[in-house]
Amino acid sequence: MNRITRSLILACIFGASGSAATVTYKTPSGFTYSGLPDDFVVSVTTAANSITLQFTDNTVNPTADTQAITGLALVLNGNFSGTPTVSTATGQLIKIDGTGAWVNDTTDTIDGWRASNAGVNGNLTTLYLSIFGAGTPDDAIIGNPNAADNLYDAANKSIAGAKFNPFVKQTATFTLTLSGVTTNTTVNTATFNFGTAQGLCIGGTADQCVDGIKAVPEPGTAAMPIAAGLLFALRRVVQRLQRIRHDSATV
Repeated sequence: MNRITRSLILACIFGASGSAATVTYKTPSGFTYSGLPDDFVVSVTTAANSITLQFTDNTVNPTADTQAITGLALVLNGNFSGTPTVSTATGQLIKIDGTGAWVNDTTDTIDGWRASNAGVNGNLTTLYLSIFGAGTPDDAIIGNPNAADNLYDAANKSIAGAKFNPFVKQTATFTLTLSGVTTNTTVNTATFNFGTAQGLCIGGTADQCVDGIKAVPEPGTAAMPIAAGLLFALRRVVQRLQRIRHDSATV
């Protein structure tokens, strides 16, 4: 293998692995709590000194607040002793009344979520992000209403009414600032907290947590099929160049 070939292959490998900074976790298929389904997804993207988390609640027309996302325990590979802060929080805030009807909340902001560092154990750092650090647990992420009539008509009093308003409708995105994180920082595990009780997974006492399961793409592997294809193409180019050089030299 000549120097040109080695350089092209190394560039391909390192370029591919550096682009795979996102991993997605979701609740296990068919997961239920107290007989009610929960279908949650979170995508975690690492970058320079930041972590972006996009939550999606796919539980349609929920019945109880235990079908809403209220926290996450995130375990990173690496030693990060700093305190994470929520630098941005975006999503559609709504208020749900006692009948299940909802309206956009244009006056409030998503300010109920707080991040903290639960500590370093070996080479693993556990971060918490939840609604339990700012008083009343509002800004929970809730699924969409019933598609037929656009109402949360299955909602009980833990959702319908003013108790925990406002909610974030289906999707919320948070950016955490944490010194030392890079695109090469990988996620070890993610665990959801659901409902308006603080679960064991995020420093509480309630049993309202569910381990996430890794979905594709996994860190460091998303670009491997692309890398393999590029390597094949690069080898063909190098072989052709070598033939041209050989033919020129024999003329």
